[in-house]
Amino acid sequence: MKDLYTEERRALILKMVEENSRVSVGELAKHFNVSGATIRSDLRYLEDKNLLQRTRGGAIVSEENDLSFANRITQHIQEKQRIAEASLQFVHDHDSILLDASSTCLELAKLIRKSNITLTVITNGIHAAQVLVENPNITTMLIGGVLRNQNNVEGTLGAELLDKVYVKKFFFSARAASPNGDLMDFDLHEVELKKRMFDKSMQRYCLLDSSKLGKYSVGTFGTLSDTHTLITDGDAHTLYSKMFANLRITTA
Repeated sequence: MKDLYTEERRALILKMVEENSRVSVGELAKHFNVSGATIRSDLRYLEDKNLLQRTRGGAIVSEENDLSFANRITQHIQEKQRIAEASLQFVHDHDSILLDASSTCLELAKLIRKSNITLTVITNGIHAAQVLVENPNITTMLIGGVLRNQNNVEGTLGAELLDKVYVKKFFFSARAASPNGDLMDFDLHEVELKKRMFDKSMQRYCLLDSSKLGKYSVGTFGTLSDTHTLITDGDAHTLYSKMFANLRITTA
């Protein structure tokens, strides 16, 4: 395997853990052509960020930190539904919006489908696109790329679409928002696409439940300070009010 930056290797380690449930130091060292000490350092870093659980000679992913979409759509579902309901007020007739492939934005897509709003939606989320296409008032555009898992298209192969359309609002979530307000994700392909989405949109709405605040992931695609509004749940307002004030974040 070609030489990788540390951030790239750690992101790939997370994907291997997600896909195989467990990995060993030996197989990772061989796969990435690095020393066992380097891999142990990577696993220690990822465990410190609560992204996996180290074991004797390797690592596993716990159910709590399972990154698969099938697991994520069942986690904190009530909070995500309430956040989606609060987000709908920012979607207006004849808007053109971006939706990412997050499970929270899938809940927003379900509400948009039931509405009488006429709008254009661009997304890399397969499930969101399948939901939205059921409403004839919604023009749904799917960003192309490589199909990597059950829900999202990865890479920037189809991101040129973003250069050809006018996009007013970007609704998105993140794997984590650090105490400094960095918006982070574990998949570097997704990170790069979100950077493009972030730069293309005029207004940015971050849909984030409190379980993701004050946490870390692998790659950064933006900051909370650069969002128009953070839409979160009641626990976040209670636990992170000082953080929001320090970062001068508008919340809903």
